[in-house]
Amino acid sequence: MSRINAAIGANVRAEIARHGRTQQGAGTVLHLPQGSVSKRISGDTDWKVSELLILADWLGVTVDDFLVGLPRLDSNQEPAGYLPTVAPVYLANPKTSVNLPPFPADIPTNAKAA
Repeated sequence: MSRINAAIGANVRAEIARHGRTQQGAGTVLHLPQGSVSKRISGDTDWKVSELLILADWLGVTVDDFLVGLPRLDSNQEPAGYLPTVAPVYLANPKTSVNLPPFPADIPTNAKAA
């Protein structure tokens, strides 16, 4: 079970309950059996973006409401703990001749000192 899928599922469950709807009703609008909806809500099955869009429309909420509590990244960030697959080579010998992209500490900034 993915922590992200479980978190999305918990938010979906909360919105379904908040709006007085049921998993069976969600299954009807998604054209899925209630058991498949249950597996998504419990985090055992991945959500499809299209399913979240349909549910959001059905419940009168936005997809963002299903993503509450998940980490947010701007377009210039990588997930926490991210290292490119070549990182061990780079870290073992930073002077390696392999042409690698710069790491964040190596990237020059245009920010002016305050």
